Amino acid sequence: MGDKLSEDLNAALRKIDALTTKLETLGEFVSLNAAPAASPPAPDANDVSVPSQEDFQVVRNNVSPRRRIIPKTKCQNRFQILSDTADDDEEIRIVGDSLTRGQLTEFCARAPTTRRRFCIPGGGVQDVIDSVNGVADQAPATTTYVIHVGTNDVQRVRSEELLDKYRQMIRAFKVKPSKVILSGIISRRQVGNRFYSIATSINRRLANLYCEENIGFVNPWDHFCYDASLFSSDGLHLSQVGAARFGRLMDDAVRDFRAKNGNVLASQARAE
Repeated sequence: MGDKLSEDLNAALRKIDALTTKLETLGEFVSLNAAPAASPPAPDANDVSVPSQEDFQVVRNNVSPRRRIIPKTKCQNRFQILSDTADDDEEIRIVGDSLTRGQLTEFCARAPTTRRRFCIPGGGVQDVIDSVNGVADQAPATTTYVIHVGTNDVQRVRSEELLDKYRQMIRAFKVKPSKVILSGIISRRQVGNRFYSIATSINRRLANLYCEENIGFVNPWDHFCYDASLFSSDGLHLSQVGAARFGRLMDDAVRDFRAKNGNVLASQARAE
């Protein structure tokens, strides 16, 4: 009797710990994805007023002075890369684990009116599948979804099961219909050979899967594997420099995918 009571108590404590962890994760998800407060529009620095014709003017020798029109001065930052801030023709939503945290600045800010980020800290492929309705809420049919997830699954989900989950995830987002660009797993620091072996194998299989599913794919492994400065001190999350590199890779992947497939897929989406 005492042993059974002890087992029930331990099971209840484990369940409480799991619920507490899930609550903390949901709280971080809400705080990361909450929309920033709208700021009032800044005054137009280029707006220069012209004196009205009805203003009083001093006349000398019966000759009215000529009206002086002050030309507008256009301000320009010569260091700004214009192509980096051009809005997209269609909406793009990036979703994934905590490695997407910095992409509100590095990816979405490149086209602030058409790009959104959905970050699921500690999330795996199944978590992204479960979030599809929230991520796709009110999204146009032509929306492109950029997905990065899998790092947290490498050592806790069997490879075959993980590949099946990737297929489910891709098809869940494609059913809208919409376009999907999948990012492969990024390397980590301070982990053993087992992680590297499984992760590189998964990336190779994802490279085949994207052809089968007719989606976009980018493998960021070699861009991060040999540079410790791209990671924070925990060896998992990206540093500011790493987040910037990841944002550029995702932006390039979007542009390449649209150049190859954008017009065809957009026509299909409108037809459906």
